Amino acid sequence: MTYYTDMILKGGNYATFIYKWLKERKNISVKNYDTKEEQFNIGENDKGIEIKYDDWFARTGNLWIEIKERTKTNKEYVFSGIYRNDNTRFYLIGDYRKAYVFVKKQLQDIQQNYKLRENNMKTSWGYLLPEKDAIKYAYAILVFN
Repeated sequence: MTYYTDMILKGGNYATFIYKWLKERKNISVKNYDTKEEQFNIGENDKGIEIKYDDWFARTGNLWIEIKERTKTNKEYVFSGIYRNDNTRFYLIGDYRKAYVFVKKQLQDIQQNYKLRENNMKTSWGYLLPEKDAIKYAYAILVFN
């Protein structure tokens, strides 16, 4: 399994966890868009929520806010994350302890306050948002038991 495939699998499992939590705890039903065509032309789901799993969050205290990605290092970067051109209005990112919900536009607006960097795998560009700042900018904070 490649790094990218592993991340897709972890991200899908996390989205399923979030959808289930939203339904059980907040009575919010989210319809996931499953096909590549739907994901590229519409977005991740019918609620306009981009869901990102950050498995480094607990270790670093930072959230990785992605702006560009690529599947392999020999491919070109494409805009993604907070610059993905789709129905996304909200950006939910976290782990199985806690997640932060942001208005996507606000993450774009504050980007200039943070240093852009490429991840170690050379597959993503973004910025690190410290948890103390995440608390300040969050639209909502979800805490899981």
